[in-house]
Amino acid sequence: MKKLLSLLLVLCLMLTLAVPAFAAHSMDNFRKVKTYNNEFTDVPADHWARNAVATCYEYGLMNGADAATFNLAGNLTVAEALVIAAQVDQIYKTGTTAIQPAAEGPWYQSFVDYCVNTGITKAGAFSDFNAKATRAQMAGIFAHALPDSTFTVLSLCTPPDVTDTTPYGNEIITLYTAGILSGSDDYGTFHPDNSISRAEAAVILSRLALPETRSAKMLLKDLSLTHGVTVAVPQDMLDITDPDVPEQPMFASISTGAMAMALFQQDASLRHTDMGMVKRLFDQALPSMLQEIIGDGESISVTDSVSVKFGDMDAIRYHVTYTTEGVATNMIIYVYVQDDVMGAVYLAETDAPLMNTMANSVRINGAGVNPTV
Repeated sequence: MKKLLSLLLVLCLMLTLAVPAFAAHSMDNFRKVKTYNNEFTDVPADHWARNAVATCYEYGLMNGADAATFNLAGNLTVAEALVIAAQVDQIYKTGTTAIQPAAEGPWYQSFVDYCVNTGITKAGAFSDFNAKATRAQMAGIFAHALPDSTFTVLSLCTPPDVTDTTPYGNEIITLYTAGILSGSDDYGTFHPDNSISRAEAAVILSRLALPETRSAKMLLKDLSLTHGVTVAVPQDMLDITDPDVPEQPMFASISTGAMAMALFQQDASLRHTDMGMVKRLFDQALPSMLQEIIGDGESISVTDSVSVKFGDMDAIRYHVTYTTEGVATNMIIYVYVQDDVMGAVYLAETDAPLMNTMANSVRINGAGVNPTV
């Protein structure tokens, strides 16, 4: 009898060890519960949301429209957003989900009740649970599925179309600064009143549950350099213009090291200046001009020059590389003459893709550059 009891105790211990231990209220509770083997036939291998869909499937975060399809382009409903939030909240707190569809009434009622009881949403916040969820509503729901302590601030960039009066504005900003939302363009435009697709929701949900997939995206803003010149630059770009030389605006980014500045010379004699002569002048003078701006002892190389246009206006684009303390920086310079003003727009950035985005965004009196970088 004692041997039998000992055997039973050993078996119980083995079973206990075989069951994964879940911590109370922890992001470590998000674990794979199954493997995605291309169950959804409507999710191509090269689709931009494919990996996120697979993550949501494997971690039990989001179901398909049915067993074989995900419905990437389908709109997320308010009910679906609340179901997802309830499951995320339960996994975070317990490591599993136990809420079942309601036996009577709307299938989603049990999830709605859970969300109200846990503070994810408020009673009466939504009048139609089958309606398409707006992007703002989705953010408002998802941001309350986890505690604030799980949203580590990765960036201070914010979307340009979210203000103090935007519904769920605080929740939207929280998800942006945590690297969960990034917007639909280089400026981070959010479109809070638009609906959200299931593919987009899967991407956001995977970042919500797995902090290692979050990342800080440097969002841009439009900056005026006077004389009708505008350029898209990092949002944290600061005005460092010398107050004694206001006609030479200069801006710099704290986080990326990006720089934007412009030099203008106004003279009536410039009205009939030939761009060929301007190019010859800059070809000779540019290296020494840059040396004066950047500093002695630094390596400077003018790698290319290209004729471009801003509308009907001719211009020259110079590509430059300079090295400071072992760090290579890309620089693009636009030189042009318009009426009696000669302008030179200087842009610098260590990150080549960001540099190209800035260079392609330059507008002079509303006209963009052609060809782009």
